[in-house]
Amino acid sequence: MVVVTIAIAVGDFQTNNGFEQILGYIDFNTIGLLLGMMVIVAIMSNTGIFQFVGIKAIKASKGNLWKLMILLCVFTATISMFIDNVTTVLLMVPVTISVQID
Repeated sequence: MVVVTIAIAVGDFQTNNGFEQILGYIDFNTIGLLLGMMVIVAIMSNTGIFQFVGIKAIKASKGNLWKLMILLCVFTATISMFIDNVTTVLLMVPVTISVQID
């Protein structure tokens, strides 16, 4: 809202077609992708898949923090080769949060 107000005040948008011009800048496909992936992540989190992957990663690294970090980075890079980067982040954040080494 602040950016739109500043753009109108500076004169970047004309007042007669400002709203249509602003809507032209919005990529609704990206918003739809993000919304859909957030719904999928919310549903998947109820199944416990992120905790399962986190436990498997901790067991594979034997509790070593550096090995765990490398393992998660390699896993993230591998997933990112096949799907969009933003989608990869949405899928990996719950895994990373579920991994807690005390």
